Amino acid sequence: MTHSAQIRLFFQSQIFLFSFLFLAAAYAAEIVSFSPSGEVKGVRQVTARFSSPMVTFGDPRELSPFSISCNPTDVQQGNGRWADMRNWVYDFAQDLPAGVHCEFKLKPDLKTLKGESISGTKDFSFTTGGPAIVQTEPYEGSVIAEDQIFLIALDAAATVESIEKNVYCDIEGVNEKVGVVVLPHKQRDVLLKEHRYFLSEHFSRLYPGQNYFAAVEKGKDNPRDKFLKQLSADNTSLIALQCRRALPN
Repeated sequence: MTHSAQIRLFFQSQIFLFSFLFLAAAYAAEIVSFSPSGEVKGVRQVTARFSSPMVTFGDPRELSPFSISCNPTDVQQGNGRWADMRNWVYDFAQDLPAGVHCEFKLKPDLKTLKGESISGTKDFSFTTGGPAIVQTEPYEGSVIAEDQIFLIALDAAATVESIEKNVYCDIEGVNEKVGVVVLPHKQRDVLLKEHRYFLSEHFSRLYPGQNYFAAVEKGKDNPRDKFLKQLSADNTSLIALQCRRALPN
């Protein structure tokens, strides 16, 4: 074999080795999709799809591929399951409220069914965003007074400072945003006694399937006790407010 032939053979073997490594990297196991991501309201389910089979078909074990953490930590956790060999699903106990941030981190020792490591992105997260108005009293389109007090239900607790900074009245004929003032809890509670349905509907929104007026046993796990404690806190999801300018008749 000539010297030139040896060089050519060596060069060709290098191409083959490079091609093999390229194909191996191209087909390495990874997470091809994860949902949700970013800011999303009303999250109830998380899904992840892997490029390679992770479990045997019909495997009843609940082997979670992720370490899961949500803040605040009192968010009701759920259950994970494999829908098939590649798709993993996590169902929360109920729709997540606003103000929740969750992280799903791939477990470092996770392997595919063939014993391969997972490459690519391994950490995922999402947030349900800030509080939003879900109900008002009076409702939109109602006849209102000049000094109208509004009952506002939010989908998550908020501070007085945050509400007065981000909520405003849009008054017809006024070419500027009119600020609001949040009233003390005592004034709000007087209104809630007059609009008990508003209180009940908000309770059922936070605790699906629960009836605020139903007889319940006292205890720390009583949803109504938790609800009333939350209403008395500085950060609350049920407020009374007024516009800082008189409303037109």
